[in-house]
Amino acid sequence: MTETQSTINLVQTSPNTANNPVNSGTTNIWKNLLGKTSSPNNWKTLPCQGSSATLCVTSQGKNIGTVEMTTYTLSQQPNFPKMLLTAGIDPNSPAEYTNIDYQNKVSAALGIWIAQYYATILNDRQTTVQNPNVTFSVYPPQKVAFGKLQGIRYGFAEIKNEGGVLEQHFGYIAFDGKAIYNITTAFDPNAITGKFAQLENMAVFEPYLSATIADLKLP
Repeated sequence: MTETQSTINLVQTSPNTANNPVNSGTTNIWKNLLGKTSSPNNWKTLPCQGSSATLCVTSQGKNIGTVEMTTYTLSQQPNFPKMLLTAGIDPNSPAEYTNIDYQNKVSAALGIWIAQYYATILNDRQTTVQNPNVTFSVYPPQKVAFGKLQGIRYGFAEIKNEGGVLEQHFGYIAFDGKAIYNITTAFDPNAITGKFAQLENMAVFEPYLSATIADLKLP
């Protein structure tokens, strides 16, 4: 199971996810949301061709990796409104982006989302992988700028006990009052999209990705 599949299972999306109004399916959503991009020297960061919600990272015309954005409206995720209520936010109330208390409550709801995500991934690894030579480790959630929104950076890794990384995932998540934006990339041989073939390249690029996300045109 890939990281993206686990995320979809966690939020319990409805069958009409493909018709997501946030990303119509005809235009790569990165084209609408990208502000100033950031990348290492001689690297380029551009929306991938086609309608898939992916960001392509290249160097000298060669693909280095991709970053995936998944969006979910509240109607597509029955769990998250409950998390908002738990954090003290009426899901039907208008967003208050400049209100610090509102921002903190959104962060608390996203924190619940991430905790359940971690639990889902861990359970998956324990029931399907069962590799005694690998240690599963999650990263403490960090508040980050997500355009003008307050988002959270999260992730996990599977570390080989004899040394080395088997797989590593990073995610950035935010909520604008109507939809969740989840940006992910990984070093994972089993992933199809949203991945880097080399761990070193992902490690180099990840700080630049943070800067790019901070300049997104959101809300």
